[in-house]
Amino acid sequence: MTVNPKVSIIMPSYNHGLFIREAIESVLKQTYGDWELLIVDDGSEDDSLNTAEAYARLFHPKIQLIRHPDNSHLGIMETYRVALNRATGNLISFLESDDVWEHDGLETKVRALEKHKDVALVYTDVELFGEESHSKNTMERYCELVIRKEQRTRPYFAYDLIYVNLIPTFSCVLVRAQAMSGLDFSVPDAYSKWLDRWLWAQIALRGKFLYVSQKKTRWRFHQKNYNWQANTSMKDMLISGSRFNERLNTMVWRSLRRNREYGTMIRLMCRKLRYQLS
Repeated sequence: MTVNPKVSIIMPSYNHGLFIREAIESVLKQTYGDWELLIVDDGSEDDSLNTAEAYARLFHPKIQLIRHPDNSHLGIMETYRVALNRATGNLISFLESDDVWEHDGLETKVRALEKHKDVALVYTDVELFGEESHSKNTMERYCELVIRKEQRTRPYFAYDLIYVNLIPTFSCVLVRAQAMSGLDFSVPDAYSKWLDRWLWAQIALRGKFLYVSQKKTRWRFHQKNYNWQANTSMKDMLISGSRFNERLNTMVWRSLRRNREYGTMIRLMCRKLRYQLS
């Protein structure tokens, strides 16, 4: 008899009282049933904590609520780190508390990993919804132009991530738990909104990535989106992004040197040259 792998779904929550119920309900409606949902509240000040507590009581132990000490707001890096330390599944998935999965979204990703044993991480295409805004329109263009309809394999994917995030949101990702083990979370606070790229680049140095072109994740845009909250000028955003890219580049190359992957380093230098000439 085939045993389905257990999936730990990590849901960070911070002041998404308007949306978290819909996010949790989308998990409960999944066609794939072998999962645990770990909701980690990051010091919410709205009614999202009450909603999460109600679901955790009703569906315990399948849904668990984790709170920081003294209901502190510790930020996204610590919130994900706490959740990963509590996860017991063979696979790790993510659903931000303002996003929604299609009913078969989790099963689609699980079956993809079962079929491709050499793949460490699978991610799906996304459908943007929510408030109309310049940010949403920009990201719709980004999804059309940047997400490639192909499987990407190490090491080139890691190097691509130095320049642009090819995976639009945590919510569309499923990864093998062993690939998450021992990751470096020490991205500086100033760059915490790019935590996903920081983690994916490390995983890309360990194994292959697989893209599923079906839109199985609904990525919500609203005024409290984490990536669009900061009141920052475009100039400051570009400067900050450039500095983060430098740090990410350093991390990737240090990893390759530490593991003596000299052939890979030569191929990446050729890749860098092509980027500079394009």
